[in-house]
Amino acid sequence: VLAENINGCTSQSNAFEVAFIPGSNAVEGLESSLEMRLFPNPNNSSFLNIELTPFRNNMQIKIYDSLARLVQKSVLNNTVQQIQIDDLSSGIYMVVLENQDEQILMRQRLIVNRF
Repeated sequence: VLAENINGCTSQSNAFEVAFIPGSNAVEGLESSLEMRLFPNPNNSSFLNIELTPFRNNMQIKIYDSLARLVQKSVLNNTVQQIQIDDLSSGIYMVVLENQDEQILMRQRLIVNRF
């Protein structure tokens, strides 16, 4: 990987880190009419509710850990859907909403607190 900072200095490495950048839930220019709500968030239970309004068919939820590894995926079947997350350990996750073409429509952070 060849990286360049804002001063124009470059650095080369064989490893790299992926970070999610906080910001808007909606991906710029795409499906601004959709709303996604995750609850409870922060979460310390074994399930997560995902509410998508308005509901659309063929939507997929993917959950990524802080190292950008896909840890879970699920197809949304209802406006509000409950998914099991008891296998997720404490940490910050990125929940990504995709359409049937795997185009990212929205993303939102999920905080899991296991005590």
